[in-house]
Amino acid sequence: ARRYDHVVWVEGVGWATETGTGALAWHEWGRMRFLRMAADMAYAQAGVANPSRAFDVAEVEDRFSYAELLALEELRLVEEGSAHRRLEAGDLSRQGSLPVNPGGGSLAMGVAFEATGLARLLEAVLQLRGQAHPYQVEGAERAVVASWRGPPTFTGTVLVLSRG
Repeated sequence: ARRYDHVVWVEGVGWATETGTGALAWHEWGRMRFLRMAADMAYAQAGVANPSRAFDVAEVEDRFSYAELLALEELRLVEEGSAHRRLEAGDLSRQGSLPVNPGGGSLAMGVAFEATGLARLLEAVLQLRGQAHPYQVEGAERAVVASWRGPPTFTGTVLVLSRG
């Protein structure tokens, strides 16, 4: 890989599914515990001690607008209860302190159903390669990617990527 230009390294991978009966009754609404568990696994592999300061860009599943904000809190990219304020302050924009879905995410490109996570991964790779024109985040060196699948089971996957 070192022979090639624009290499992107996978530093950590995590995945988790909440346990339960399969019925919606067991899920704790307003939380994404499965995503937090997946993040913990990926962060441990990648040696990420402080997620809120570790990434230059985040690609987060956003097929529902509230889910992006909830995911940012469960990924510990923002303080719990603060995602909406960070959004309103512009911190999550391409020019903000934590650019999230600078290409517009699933709500802009359309939901690719089971390939939505792959679309988020592709966007992160383009960012780290410096090939995400016209929505490039300048100087992006490290990214986090998070995707999930909802009812009747709740499963999440988190990847930590870096530019080679």
